[in-house]
This record gives sequence, C-alpha cells and structure tokens, in this order.
Amino acid sequence: MDRLYAPISVAVVCAAFLWMRRTRATLDNCLPPSPKSDPLIGNMRVMMNIVDEPRAYRDWGLELGSDIISITLPGQVIIVLNSHEAADELLAKRASIYSDRPYIPMLASDKLTGWGNNTGILGYGERWRFQRRVTHEAFHKAASTARWPLLERQARLALQRIMADPNNFSLDIRRMAGSAILMAVYGYDVTSAEDRLFKAVETAGEGFSQALVVPNYLVNTFHWLEYVPAWFPGAQWKVKANVWRRQVDQMLHVPFEWTKNKMSTGAFAPCLLSEWLTKYASQDSDLPIGEAEDRLRWAAGTMFGAGTDTSVSTIRTFIMAMAIHQDIQAKVQDEIDNTIGTRLPEMSDWESLPYVRRIVKEVLRWRPVLPLGVPHACIQDDIYKGYRIPKGAIVIGNSWAMSNNPSVYPEPDLFNPDRFLDPSVPDAPAFGFGRRICPGAHHAEAILFITAASILSMFNIRPEADKAGNSIPLKADMLLNEALRLFPLNAKLPHDPNTTNKLFGNGLTHKQESDVDIGTLYIEEQNEVWLILTALDHQAGSDTSVSVLRAFIIAMAMHPDFQAKAQAEIDSVIGLRLPELTDRDSLPYVQCIIKEVIR
Repeated sequence: MDRLYAPISVAVVCAAFLWMRRTRATLDNCLPPSPKSDPLIGNMRVMMNIVDEPRAYRDWGLELGSDIISITLPGQVIIVLNSHEAADELLAKRASIYSDRPYIPMLASDKLTGWGNNTGILGYGERWRFQRRVTHEAFHKAASTARWPLLERQARLALQRIMADPNNFSLDIRRMAGSAILMAVYGYDVTSAEDRLFKAVETAGEGFSQALVVPNYLVNTFHWLEYVPAWFPGAQWKVKANVWRRQVDQMLHVPFEWTKNKMSTGAFAPCLLSEWLTKYASQDSDLPIGEAEDRLRWAAGTMFGAGTDTSVSTIRTFIMAMAIHQDIQAKVQDEIDNTIGTRLPEMSDWESLPYVRRIVKEVLRWRPVLPLGVPHACIQDDIYKGYRIPKGAIVIGNSWAMSNNPSVYPEPDLFNPDRFLDPSVPDAPAFGFGRRICPGAHHAEAILFITAASILSMFNIRPEADKAGNSIPLKADMLLNEALRLFPLNAKLPHDPNTTNKLFGNGLTHKQESDVDIGTLYIEEQNEVWLILTALDHQAGSDTSVSVLRAFIIAMAMHPDFQAKAQAEIDSVIGLRLPELTDRDSLPYVQCIIKEVIR
C-alpha cells in the first residue's frame, strides 16, 4: 500500500505544480508587466530585498516600458500605477470600482495594530460614507478658512517656544500641529510638549506608516499568521503590533472621553466633536447612540492622528529644504520682509506671498509624506490598456514616481519652487486620488503656509558647524530624523531695531482680537542675552506696562531657576487651564516675582 501511495503522491504534487504554472502563465499574460518571478511564490523573493519601494516600482516600470506594473504574491495581486494618467483614469474616473480599501491584517486587525475603523482605510460602505461626511464638513475649504485664527495662534505660540529653546524646535512643531487639531476637534488646549496624547500619536503614527506597506509583514500575505501568539519564536512583529494597538486605543479614547465629560458639566469649549455628538449621537439620531459615538470616535481620532503626523512630516521637510538651499531661504525671506514689514505673517497674506505658496507646493512634491499613498482595492474585474486587473487586486498609486517624473517636473531631485511659475505644471498628487482624496488638504496647505512664513519671518535656518567652524554638509537623501539634528534655528538679526520691534513692540498692539501676545517673545542667540537690551526701542519706555513686561522677560531669561520655580507653582495650583486674576492669592511666588521686577 505504501509503495502505491508514494508514486500517487508524487504524481499529484507534480500535476498540481504544472497546473499552477500553467494557470500563473495564463494569468501573467493578462496582468500588467511584472519583474521576474519564481514558481509558486511569484515576486515574493524580489520584494523581500527591496530597500526603497517607490523608487523600485518606478524603475521596474521604466525597465518594462509600462506605467502600470503588477506584483504577484501567494494569493495576492498588487497593481502599481506609476503615472498620473493611469492613477487619474482608474482611481478617479473609475472610482466606482476602485474606492474600496484592501484588508491589510497588520494594519486593520483588532488582534494586531487595530486601525480597522480609521476613516482613511475603512472599507467602502455606509460607515465610511458617514465618517467621510463628517470629516468633509469639518475640513472643506470654507470650514478650514474659519480656523485660520487658530492656526495663526498656534504658529505664534510655537515661535515663542522655539525662541526660548531653539534646540527643541522639532518638539515644538509637533506640539503646534497637534494642538491645532486637538483644539479644533476636541476643544482640548495642550500645555506641554510631553502631553501623553502626543506621545501616543507619535508611536501610533509610526505603526500606521509601517503596517500600511503590505510587503513589510508576512501576515499581510498569510493572513492566518495573525492568530500566532506573541510568545511564539519569530513573532516579535506581533509584540510590536500590541504596543501600537495600545497607543491607538489611547489616542482614540482619552480625548473623546475628556470632551464628553466636559460637555456633561457644561464647561467645554465648542468644538467639532461637541457639534457632532449633539447632532448625531442624540435620541433623535437615526443611529443607535453607541454606534454613532463609535463612528464619531474614529472620525475624530483619524483627524487627530493623520492631521498631526502628516503636518509634522511636511514641516520637517520644509525646514530641511531651507537648511540645504540657503539661496531659496534668502529669497523667500526677502518676499516676506518686503510684503508684510515688521508684523508677523497672517493667513490673509496668502495671495500676497506667491513665493511662499510655491514653496508649499514644492515641499509637497519634493518629499511626499505618503510616497505610495494609501492602497485602493478593485471590487470587480477590469481592463486597462489591454491588461487585466482582477477583482480583489490591491492598487497602489505611486505618488513618489508621479512627483519625480522628469517629463512633468524637470530635474525632479532639485528643490525648485519656481517650477510652479508655469501654470501648466500640475500640483503633485500629495493628497490621494478620486473619492479617497484626503479631505484635510486645505488644512494641510494652510498650516504649512503659516508655519513656513512665520518661521522664516523670525529665524534663519543654518546647517550646524563642526568644531572647525565649517558647516556640516546636508544631503537631500538624508533621513529626516537624522538630518534634523544637524541644523539649528537661529533668531534672525536680533540687533536690528525692526526685528526687536516685531518681538517686543508690535506684538502688543497687533490684532487686538488675537489670544496670542507675540510681544512676550524672548530671543537667545548664542547666549548673548544682552543683545536684547542694546536693541530695545527706548522710546517705548514711556509705556510702563511694556517696560515692566520687558524687564520680566529678561529676568526670566537670566534666571531659569526662578522661572522653573514659578512654573512649578503655576502647574501645581491651576493644572491644565490658563491662569486667571482670581488666582492671585493662590500664586504667592508669582506675586513675589512681580514685586521684584518692579523693584
């Protein structure tokens, strides 16, 4: 019996192998061109050796002479679109069959990272339409314009913090971007760069970016691996997923419950979530309250996570570009100085600062935040350029390849804002395609504009010098996290009376309705604090309030121990809210400082 069983087994295996090869050959003849594949496993081996996926996909397309390529993995077909023409035709014009999202276990499974109900990766259906609708209501152009004062406020607060400690500007940028979203969505005012929500978003965002790339984890190909326990040898990826999931849970629940609690006491700042809860999660809603709240929790959490992480990455790219291209930095600073003078930039300056706008466009093109976008899924068989795109295929728009197409953007590696002087040059596809295009595009452009203009109105960005005094060379292909340590933000011309007036004088009268007083800024350039004193406009000394405030700022700059002691008293007494005059008797050390400043 065993002798009979052995040859039958061999015959069955051989027949299966030949059938799979014939089937794959037939399928491959229909699919778009593909790099060389192996029997049974398709392109898995070559995919495991890729270092830079967007570039590899672009290069394969060039080698194969096609702007659309295919990658086959066991049980899975991936279609990569390397041109804007292909992406527009399939993802926009044929959006009815390309607007779904693939199921990526590492990203979406509740057993792993747990992003499944994130609006950006949610499957096409009724729940997605609900979450997308409330997101669009919050971030369409008119709604984004209404939040310009909030963006201006956060940009100016960031300037204050950067001037106090230029070495931590990366944290200040994250706090600025996150604070704008938190205040708009939850009515939550951030008071510390160490806020636990920021930490959660940073970790969760890292997990999202890694888990989003299908070939990064075998579980995305072999879905049964999600049931492997974390203690199993080789399952360190699952331990990582568990950490990310806890951060996602914290990011979702903590601010949501905070806003609900504030609403129950009546002591809350009007925000998007309070409007949504009143509108959609009430007894009059068509949805059960629990279901409505869960959808709103995810809609809000998606805005917070995506809005913070992408804005921070884009602003970091801008800072790196300015550090590398000193000539461009000088040119945009001239535009800002000549256009708005000694005041600080405002969002209303958008039309008056065309070079800043071109820089915004070029930053989005030069280093796309999501170079492969978020994958789409095809819900039925389709044909494009004679190639078959099977139902269930993962479809990727290679935004990096489109943004680096030399026929559209000559010398694409070069950071050149003036390429957009030509009105025929299209904006880069930084925000996705079709029905899945990012609804926060207007907000993203606005926060990059006000941040870029504000930073360059007050700072020079220079490469750091080595011990010999030579600038450390920067390269455009350096990792951002590495490169950001190599250049500081230095206050621009602190000895210039106009700059000093911007810091100490103009801010006190600028925009009386503004909550931010830029006049309280403090400059420290190479520890030469007394440069401030020599640059003060002494004619303002007649204004006793201004003079006392200036003396207070300088005293705190010179005595960080006193500053820390006063801050500790304020934090311990009033917590997260802002000080009020009724706190006077509760802050004795602050009163002592006031008396000493006057003396």
